[in-house]
Parts: sequence; structure tokens; C-alpha cells
Amino acid sequence: MKIFKLVYETGLVRAVLKSWTDPRTEENILHFAAKLPTDDTLASIAGEAFQLAKEVSMFKELEEFLPVSYRYKKNTAGKTPRELFTLEHQDMLKEAEKWMKKNASYGLIVATLIVTVVFPAAFTLPHGNETNHLNTALTALAITNAIAMGLSTLSMILFVCILISRYAEISRQSKIRT
Repeated sequence: MKIFKLVYETGLVRAVLKSWTDPRTEENILHFAAKLPTDDTLASIAGEAFQLAKEVSMFKELEEFLPVSYRYKKNTAGKTPRELFTLEHQDMLKEAEKWMKKNASYGLIVATLIVTVVFPAAFTLPHGNETNHLNTALTALAITNAIAMGLSTLSMILFVCILISRYAEISRQSKIRT
């Protein structure tokens, strides 16, 4: 993408890139961007969800570059660039979903354990004779328990939302815009 942007910024081949179509397959540059890259291209990105996000981001950037009519141009197989992207990235989407659900499950377990420990601690008063230090300690304990409880509960809600969400490689909003 960096090389493409550099070439595009020079202006020399801008018109050629925008209008280029493979005569054999009738695919434009957006069709080529929709194809799944080689494994070594994505190896530097950890996690399938991040790899898919990178692919979607690159595809959307290129989509903005081309005229709108190129988004709907079909190749000889009868596929638009977006349809080709969806078809090529099906397996990556499934792997990204598994990766997200696995990591969200782990996060949910940790957040639940924290809430389990913090909740009873909020109602247990420490014993002591010094009232000055006791008031300060109780205040600090109450504040830290409230923060831990709130953030852990928020994390649990977030992880549950991730677990029940529908996974799609391109958001519904971008489908509506095009």
C-alpha cells in the first residue's frame, strides 16, 4: 500500500492505475486488492482479527481512490470487487472470529475472577485500633474497590458483547454507503 501511495502521489501513473483493467479477466485494480495475500505478507501481524482488519482497511482505502463505477464492475467470473473480497477472505473471517471469541473468553474469565474477589472485599471492614489510619485506609480501600469493581464489570460487558456479536469483514455502514 505504501508503494502504491508513493506511485500515486507522483502523478505519473495515476490515470493509468485508475483506468487499468486486465484484458483476460476484466479485473480492475480493486479486484486485485480484494484477493487474499500470501501468508508471508500477513505474518508480521499477530492475530487473525488484526490481519483481517488490515486487509479491510487497505481495501477501503483503495475503494476511495477509484471511481465509484469500479466498485460495481464485474470480472469474467461475474464478481464485483467486494464479492471477490468476501469470497477470498471467508476462511480468514472464520479464523478471526475464533481468535476473537477465544481471547474474549479468556478476558471474561479474568474479569469475572476480579469481580468475585473485589465484591466481598467491598463489604469486609479491616480491623484496627487507630481510627485516623483506619479512616484513611477504609477510604482508599473503598475507592480502589469501586474502581476495580466498575472496570471489571465494564470489561465483562465488553467481552460478552464480543462473544455475542455478529462477525462480518466489512461493516454494514460501509455497505450502505456504497
